[in-house]
Amino acid sequence: MEFSYRLTWQIWRDAQRLRYWTTIRKITVAMFLFLSVIIAVFIVVNARENPCECPHFWDYLSDDWPLVLLLLLLLALPSAAFVLPHIIAARSFPQLPGKDEDTRVSVNAEMLEVEIPNVGRSSFKWSLYNKWREGRATFLLKLRTGQAQFLPKATLTAEQIAELRSILSKALPRG
Repeated sequence: MEFSYRLTWQIWRDAQRLRYWTTIRKITVAMFLFLSVIIAVFIVVNARENPCECPHFWDYLSDDWPLVLLLLLLLALPSAAFVLPHIIAARSFPQLPGKDEDTRVSVNAEMLEVEIPNVGRSSFKWSLYNKWREGRATFLLKLRTGQAQFLPKATLTAEQIAELRSILSKALPRG
């Protein structure tokens, strides 16, 4: 199976989002948000039980400042995790070699071959990969070294997507 694509910002951002926005990160963000809600409820309950004649809102929270600080921290961490893939994609995209060239890809039962004009040609046996994931717009192939490669779906037909999915399923575990 052969196809080609031109790397765009949208494709790159989707690949980075698929790479970094994993299930464990989703669970971690959900836990942080859950803890934030619990602390916010505690602050509100404490404020209702101990009313204060304070002229300013921040004076009202002065007794609960450690909880407010913890709440802000618990809200900042998942926000950073949510924005991280976008920041990484935005910083690395301008430096990518061959982003203005058509990348040609060949996939078969033994290997993946990638050719970027004016950059080079590489062949990767399936044994170099650990697992693969499928996103809305991208197939992500994780190398055993911790790096990742991606194959965008943008230029593929439904039949080609099904064929690529079949080849990947036979060659690598999904994950």
